[in-house]
Amino acid sequence: MPLPGHSVHSALATSLDAVPGQRVLDLGCGTGGTLQAVASRAPGAVLYGCDVDPGAVAAARALLGQAAEIEVHDLDKPTRYPAGSMDAVVCHDVLEFLRDPGALIDEVARLLRPGGTAVISHTDYDALVIRAGDPELTRAVCHGWAEFPEEWMRFSDAWMGRKAASLVRKSLLRLERVDTHVTVCTELAGFARHRVDQIAAALRERALRGTGPLPAAEIDAWTGAVERAARDGEFFYAETAFLVRATLEHDPAPAPAVTSAGAVGA
Repeated sequence: MPLPGHSVHSALATSLDAVPGQRVLDLGCGTGGTLQAVASRAPGAVLYGCDVDPGAVAAARALLGQAAEIEVHDLDKPTRYPAGSMDAVVCHDVLEFLRDPGALIDEVARLLRPGGTAVISHTDYDALVIRAGDPELTRAVCHGWAEFPEEWMRFSDAWMGRKAASLVRKSLLRLERVDTHVTVCTELAGFARHRVDQIAAALRERALRGTGPLPAAEIDAWTGAVERAARDGEFFYAETAFLVRATLEHDPAPAPAVTSAGAVGA
């Protein structure tokens, strides 16, 4: 889930290119950052959002107030919205957590009116770029975090960023283009600090449980190397999200049966 203020929110809103008065739905809206960016670009847009995390939904409601209708919803299930009821749909960093990612793309197609626009986006977590100490240890840490699900995850797929375009091609949507958004941090602060701490905490928890790819001593060695790299001015972090923009060119009715539906640069 992107942090509030993360630059990816603006990139998503720009790629979606909604206009005032349109109905816009964010599937997996998190704390509401993307919907806030859409509202800034398209005042008067009618905003909807859903997320499985009640805490995130509460934060989104607090951020957006009466400007958006936000609800708790598990995107492994179809949404309640009628077919053809949305002008634009956006979804970021959700697909990898679902039993059937393609089913969510089908749900997006069901929700869009003919001519509607979607942006299906995902960070490619197998392509993290970090400079911090021993390259082999850093590779092991990045791979270990990306490939091994955290304890709270039902599913994860570190290649989902590079898979998103093919999922769209196999759906009723027509792929228009793929944009990229690279979050770059040259200091261990803000988003970079959040991500490094997230990686280390997840791997350390799994190590303590005996289910992780790395022992706790190696994780501690890596975090020490990160801190030294930051002090020496050598730290670097980058991650890339792929933003797949698509449209619905025709009315998909009769719709196919839907059995399931359904991350601040310094």
